[in-house]
Amino acid sequence: MPSTRRPLKIYCGISAIFFIIILVILIVIFLTLLRPKQPGVTANSITLKHFDAEVFPAFGLNVTLALVLTINNHRNYGSFKYDNTTAYLSYHGEVIAEAPLEGDLIPARSKHNISTTVDIGVDKLVESPYFLNESSQGVLNFTSVTTLRGIVRVFKVFHLHAVAHSTCEVALFLKLETVDSICTSKLKL
Repeated sequence: MPSTRRPLKIYCGISAIFFIIILVILIVIFLTLLRPKQPGVTANSITLKHFDAEVFPAFGLNVTLALVLTINNHRNYGSFKYDNTTAYLSYHGEVIAEAPLEGDLIPARSKHNISTTVDIGVDKLVESPYFLNESSQGVLNFTSVTTLRGIVRVFKVFHLHAVAHSTCEVALFLKLETVDSICTSKLKL
């Protein structure tokens, strides 16, 4: 009887070692090649949808920006599905506009556009101590902050909760009625 158990123990031991080796290889591949990486975020298009300034009889300013952010997910083997959220536009630390963003899916190894419009709150803008100086120079500087919370799915097998945080520095040139921006992003798992 003892002689028939020995080959079974050897088989089980070899199988366990083989399983551990395969598991270690899969973990190493996931942590190196398949690990979610920072997506590239660029302000593909920030345009003035509406701009109206009046000086007489009372000062008035109406500004609507159309934003199109491009998420470059080419480096990732996982898709990112995010929930509904809000993008905030601030002027020297004071939030002056909010824009709702509908939840969506950013496919793996591709680009994805996120579009919205932002109506700038003129009251808070005009009350800022920086407004007169910057408007006389012809450039207003804003910061756009967006936080996308969702799930990263790698090959529809691994599901990880993630938060993508994007910050864009936006310069609005009043005389030219154009916009320039620089964006950075961070992904936290």
